Amino acid sequence: MNRWAIIISLGAALILIGAVLAASNSLSLQEMSLAPVDAGYVYEVNLGEDGYLYVSDYDAKQIWRVNPANQEDVKRYQFAINVADARADAAGNIWFTDGGMTFARSNAAGDQAVSWNVAVGQNLNGTAFSPDGKIWFTDWINSDSHIFSFDTTELCTYTLPLNATDPAGSQSWYILYGQNKLWIANRILGRIYSIDPDPAPGEATYWQIDPTLSSSPYGIAMDDQGKLWWADEALNALVSLNPNTNPDEMLRYNLPNGATPYMLTSTDNVLWFSAVGATHGYLGALVPGEATGAPITIEETGTYSMTRECNPDIAGTEIYVNRTDEDPDWINSSAAQTVDMSEWQIYELPTDALPLAVIVHENYLWATDQERQKLMRVELPTPAMSNIYLPLVVR
Repeated sequence: MNRWAIIISLGAALILIGAVLAASNSLSLQEMSLAPVDAGYVYEVNLGEDGYLYVSDYDAKQIWRVNPANQEDVKRYQFAINVADARADAAGNIWFTDGGMTFARSNAAGDQAVSWNVAVGQNLNGTAFSPDGKIWFTDWINSDSHIFSFDTTELCTYTLPLNATDPAGSQSWYILYGQNKLWIANRILGRIYSIDPDPAPGEATYWQIDPTLSSSPYGIAMDDQGKLWWADEALNALVSLNPNTNPDEMLRYNLPNGATPYMLTSTDNVLWFSAVGATHGYLGALVPGEATGAPITIEETGTYSMTRECNPDIAGTEIYVNRTDEDPDWINSSAAQTVDMSEWQIYELPTDALPLAVIVHENYLWATDQERQKLMRVELPTPAMSNIYLPLVVR
């Protein structure tokens, strides 16, 4: 059964068309194995600014570049350091961290790569581009975030304010840049931060989730309306915050199958997410316009001035990189639907699947599978004009 709605407002008339998922009893998917199957550990998949998909394999020290318009066009970049949260700028230069004190950049041709180091004791992971072409890195142990300019080789470090009773470290794996701010989810403290870097030294706003809930935000995303979402692995829920129109309200949407969500992505007013249950992995979708969230208590909010330190010219070091053309073997598979509700659609993946990162691009959902060392390509339902409804409300 298909359900679609779209909202159009014109003068005194409100035309509601709504875009909701077209439900189906299964999803068709294709899977590509990422060698070495027995030695790698795949994490993120990101859509680069150059239009290619980039898959990070941390343990195998490699990045896979996949052309979403031609899935047979696959390149593999091999490095001598670990790879985390790789993404490309508009010129095709690939940026990533190594999970430690190093971040690096390889050109698209794969014949030149350079790395830079932050201070000893830093542990970089998540990446995000700002509109001015600079790149941000989060520290998954310390309470620092870093921004680097390739043009000037200036590195600036922003230290998040912590309360006296807070444990050291941010435990923030992933970040995003949206609405001219950097957004950070703190897994240990159950706290959301936004960093506004301008004017220097910048300021940070925070939202502390009720500590009694032991909230643990993991993946984060921003929807088309500027609402922030995160997958909370402790609450088994997707959680939202609208910092623009209602910054004092958080809403939780509990997964109906009780699975633990990890990563999510927003497209066309639908949130797609990965989740893991006791025996299976899942891909699912939430339609917020069809759902009613339960309020979460915000224990505290506040704004701090940031601590900012800059190194105007850090030196880079050439590192090993090798690019090879791959001949992918895409295998057909499917995911059976286990939840079919107006607000939730959840699909059970094949046995032993452990999905993590998800991204939607042009009617396809791409997801990484850590346990089986695969990249999954899922064809999403296509809307049909016969399923569009237009209730008219006139004021």
